[in-house]
Amino acid sequence: MDNQSFFDRIAVLPLPLQIAKSIREAILSGQIKAGELIPPQQVLAEKVGVSRPSVGKAMQYLVDMHLVAPCKGRGGYQVKEMDTTRVAKTLYDNLATLMAHQSISYRQLLEVRKIIELEGVALAAERRTAEDLNPLEACLADIDLNRQSVDEVIRTDMRFHLQLAQITYNPLIHIFMQATITVFE
Repeated sequence: MDNQSFFDRIAVLPLPLQIAKSIREAILSGQIKAGELIPPQQVLAEKVGVSRPSVGKAMQYLVDMHLVAPCKGRGGYQVKEMDTTRVAKTLYDNLATLMAHQSISYRQLLEVRKIIELEGVALAAERRTAEDLNPLEACLADIDLNRQSVDEVIRTDMRFHLQLAQITYNPLIHIFMQATITVFE
């Protein structure tokens, strides 16, 4: 590939995407923290030197990404707290898209899940408290292969694995398990 064809393919982002990307990076880097307010569209447009509609589109992108929420009544936006359930849903959406486009298979996803689960079991064994065992024992007690439908056993098994991931005290393991369990449902 020659350099010219590379430069021909460089796409310039539309202004609203540039604005959204800059604000997103500031949020993700911690420069703008959860709970902080972002000024109303007109104020932000004047500060940045762009039109209010461009800022409006940029802020809508950030709302759609669940990074900010509009402040009703006073205008502007508030940076949202990072929520592990929301992150797990985003991961699920991306995994499901990859699977739908046959970029990854169930087998490949299961292989990664097994690798993470095996290490997760070791971490859970190291880090668990006595109270952490109660929900695991309850899940095991709930499984009755003779009385439950296959779907009920699977749901109980999923609860067990999510609980196990939670007692690793590593939110990334829990997020990954939430997302992959949802894919396998």
